[in-house]
Amino acid sequence: MSVSSGVVVSLRADGASVAARARCGACRIEHDASIESEHIVGYLGGDPARDGQARAVLTRMALSALRAKGCSHAMHDRAAMADCALRPDRAKLPAVLAALFDVGERGMRELLTVSALSAQWSDDSLTLRWKSGAAPEIEQTSRCSVSGKRAEMSVTIAVDEAWEMLSARGFVSDEWLASESRGFRTHIEQGISPTELPANVRRWRAATVPKASARGADPCSPAPTSLRACVTMASDAAGAVATEVLVREALERLEPWGASRVRRLSWRVVDASRWRTVRQSYWTESLRVTIASVLKARQFELPHGYGPTDPPPPPAWWSLAAAESALARLWDELRVAGVARADGIDAARLRDFRTLLNPYEPLLAIWSTGFVLDELMPDEAVIVAAQW
Repeated sequence: MSVSSGVVVSLRADGASVAARARCGACRIEHDASIESEHIVGYLGGDPARDGQARAVLTRMALSALRAKGCSHAMHDRAAMADCALRPDRAKLPAVLAALFDVGERGMRELLTVSALSAQWSDDSLTLRWKSGAAPEIEQTSRCSVSGKRAEMSVTIAVDEAWEMLSARGFVSDEWLASESRGFRTHIEQGISPTELPANVRRWRAATVPKASARGADPCSPAPTSLRACVTMASDAAGAVATEVLVREALERLEPWGASRVRRLSWRVVDASRWRTVRQSYWTESLRVTIASVLKARQFELPHGYGPTDPPPPPAWWSLAAAESALARLWDELRVAGVARADGIDAARLRDFRTLLNPYEPLLAIWSTGFVLDELMPDEAVIVAAQW
């Protein structure tokens, strides 16, 4: 069970299904949802609250349903966001791997429940290994090799061929094959170099800005550059598309503050255990300084390191999600209170929070998709997907 911001999400096993009940204490809105257990990749049964992937899938369903019913608090639940972040649904993973290995989907779904399953990747190959006897349907196929107590099967395929095959099978739409509005970047461990701070901020923050990671070459390609990235994206392409819509909505709401809409959305597939983000919550200097001005007259506490005049905190996506949750609530308070304030950069411009759309609402919804909006460049936004 997760509880914060008045939202309660409880999970339970229900025969062959798992279910979630969500209730917002502020709105009094409730929702019940369930899903067949076999549709949660890797879920072995038992208490769904103790399984990370089951918890993410059910919590995401519950929060989305509350939001669709008009609840404005559902995406503020910090514990729920932490359950969802970097855990996309991967509902298509069994079918994607079955297509890749040319085996039956039912057998692949069985294999993905094997607790001792291991995967070894190279740029253009994948080898799966497990204890023999644990996946009998797959072990009877010609693709599988059994030796003593170990079973394995391998596939090697050119990355561009794999991407085209997954598109032909309907896992990704044709537009993903050659779209100028979408790109793919490489994995950078331990965070991405922060955007250069404005000059008036650098003077007093310079000593505390985290050191930039050694980026090296980071070209943008029209297709994934590894087989693992192909599988990751194809496993939840629908969720990826929904995330792109939310990113564009967030940037549209930030446009009045000086943010620009981007020409391209790029994807970066990463090892979630070795990745951090140093992105901050204030997307433009106008927004940062105006929020700082508003806070001088209000009793509202933001997480340490995420106030508009705080030195930047150590890179941590979970802290950033909590900070954006708090900023979303602050924005709602300003709207309800009818706050209007001169812009912190251009004093001749009035910022009336009753008429300005809250940009943190779509940003919070992005966290719940299982993907992360990581970097905003002049003409490109970069979204992170956790690799399988």
